[in-house]
Amino acid sequence: MARDTVLDGDGSSDQQPADGVSAGNDSLLGRRGYLGLVGSAAAAVTMSGVGAAAEDYDVIEVGAGQTETVRLSDGESFSNVLIDITASNAKFHIRAIADNWEIRNVGFRGNWDSTAKEDAIICQVNSPNASGLIENVYFMGSENDNTYPGITGINVANGHAGDLEIRNVNIQNCPDNSIYASNPGDSSRHPSGAGGGGPVVIKDSYARNSRAAGFRVGTDGSIIENCVAVDCDKGFWGYYEHTAVKDCDISGSPHADVRCGAPDWVKGQNAEVTVTNTRYGTEDNRGAAIHGSSSGTPQRTEPSEVEGVPLSAEEAASGSSGSGRPGDGSDEDDEADSGNEEPADGHLLSFVTEPDARYAGYEFTADGPVGFAEAPDPTPSGGRIEGGTYTSEDFVEETDDGWHAGGVTGGGHGDAFRVDGTITSIEIGQPDVMWVELDGERLDPDEIIEQTGGEPDDDDTNEGDDGDESDEPDEPSDDLTNVIVIDACGTSSETTFSFDVTGDVRHTPYLGSQSGSVSGSTVSGTIANACDAYEFSGDIENFRLAGNANVSVEYDAL
Repeated sequence: MARDTVLDGDGSSDQQPADGVSAGNDSLLGRRGYLGLVGSAAAAVTMSGVGAAAEDYDVIEVGAGQTETVRLSDGESFSNVLIDITASNAKFHIRAIADNWEIRNVGFRGNWDSTAKEDAIICQVNSPNASGLIENVYFMGSENDNTYPGITGINVANGHAGDLEIRNVNIQNCPDNSIYASNPGDSSRHPSGAGGGGPVVIKDSYARNSRAAGFRVGTDGSIIENCVAVDCDKGFWGYYEHTAVKDCDISGSPHADVRCGAPDWVKGQNAEVTVTNTRYGTEDNRGAAIHGSSSGTPQRTEPSEVEGVPLSAEEAASGSSGSGRPGDGSDEDDEADSGNEEPADGHLLSFVTEPDARYAGYEFTADGPVGFAEAPDPTPSGGRIEGGTYTSEDFVEETDDGWHAGGVTGGGHGDAFRVDGTITSIEIGQPDVMWVELDGERLDPDEIIEQTGGEPDDDDTNEGDDGDESDEPDEPSDDLTNVIVIDACGTSSETTFSFDVTGDVRHTPYLGSQSGSVSGSTVSGTIANACDAYEFSGDIENFRLAGNANVSVEYDAL
């Protein structure tokens, strides 16, 4: 359950339970959640009785005209916090000028009203042998005229000397850079003096509509990797020294998608940028060196296309969108490490998408061990094929009958598995934008099943149709383009639900067994520690829910 937190001016907190406050309906769904229904303006069905199935987080409400600041010391962390700055001219600053600190799972709800030059987060690692981490942050910047001066999302201070990693952040609409991390490369001729020289690594992040730059770095060893920048003055700016861009999509920059070099007053300081497997349109080397070139037309433009990026303040605060990489100490990591090791032998099974695919889901079963894998070659559009990267959705589990695996991917990327045994079934949710390969060869699902020793499904139910619901039509109507998901994952108590639709409705196959029943245009059921989902046409009427669950609705999702 979310908790309201009131911060005093000195950054101390007084936590109080907040009746009726929940993480909302924007969190990513459970392990096999359908379509990742998050962040849609039409997506939330909100009513009393809808509770939080995600992790707890605190809620800090900043009053109108008030400024609050939290400061981190050595070894401290600031995590799982929803910061509400929706009141007029409300501000909240996070300051981490220390060693071995962490800022994780922080969502800013509302926009930054002030046009003064300020930083939402300012940070540095003081000591060369220390580190800092910023992970899973959502900040939408200013809704005013987006011209300098104004707010900076994350500012890495001049004295940064250690190792800093920034990952899974969504920062938009900043008049002075989404991430401003070139200061540590300042020379002695800079007004601030020589910088600390510490590297900054930015991974799996998104920037949009920010002035100066989306991602700006300037020290040896600094890199942005698997990031997307759209409609910033400069998408990536390698300001000083030797920086790198890898596996990124950068587009819509009026000055340059990739820029290398600093203004004339520091022209004597050399700059180099190395570009690898990055798609962009324009570049400006300002007399400096850009090594490499664009890999083609940018494919990704939306935050939903970068795995792990939070799509709402609530999602960031709850931690439901984070990358969950091994080593963060979570129980999910232990579960993944123990059950998802790649078999030494067997076939390489890959699910590959077209560039316009969004949350393309799939599942398969096998009678032998299954583990996440990485394909040796990229997709035709240059994307990676690697299983287990979308950790909130990709899964491998051993069952009584064998092995069951699946997940979601998109944007011209793919997922891969090593399968040691017979593949017994394959389901593809969006066969128009996804195909499946066996050992690098594109085949129909039935061909793959047959080649691995299985019996193809004579009913042709391998692509999206679960084939076991006798009360549903054999061929679902093409206009079932809307989706409703009832998510009670992580809750042991029962939740009952019912609703009517003005059109047709059927259970979707992507969440396993059906919890509710469909009778004409009416759906009703009981659910506990699971998810259930339905495709429908028309609108929802007479919705009733009793219990603790998140409900998400998306129109024109399919």
